[in-house]
Amino acid sequence: MQSAFSASALIVLLVIFTEIAGFIIIGSKIGILATLIFVLISIFVGIYLLRGQGINILLRMQNKFIAGHVPDREIAEAVMIVISAIFFIIPGFVSDIIGIILFIRPVRNLIWRYFSNYFSCTCSHRRWEAKIIDLNQDDYYSDD
Repeated sequence: MQSAFSASALIVLLVIFTEIAGFIIIGSKIGILATLIFVLISIFVGIYLLRGQGINILLRMQNKFIAGHVPDREIAEAVMIVISAIFFIIPGFVSDIIGIILFIRPVRNLIWRYFSNYFSCTCSHRRWEAKIIDLNQDDYYSDD
């Protein structure tokens, strides 16, 4: 448990230092104002991805449910787009590059093909019919 925590902390620190280095390098090339504008634009792109693409995938998932199928691929795409949007919202150039890579459909297809071998979904679709017994007052008696 301790080694997993240490590895996670090391990865987080590495990402933070990489983002800071990216800000310094790119900020010195294009200027602080352009860097801030780029960061704000990437945040708005992330918010747009969450709203626009998320609704589109939810509709595709609903159509699969209605057809009686498991929307496993749609769920995986939704997760990848949400992760992509989160990377866009996180300020930084490295996170934006990761967000762009995750948003590219062929990359998502490749990730899906890799991870779909590890998951399996089964779905049974059964209609529930109401079991109603209609009785008149003369058809039953009470022990009260």
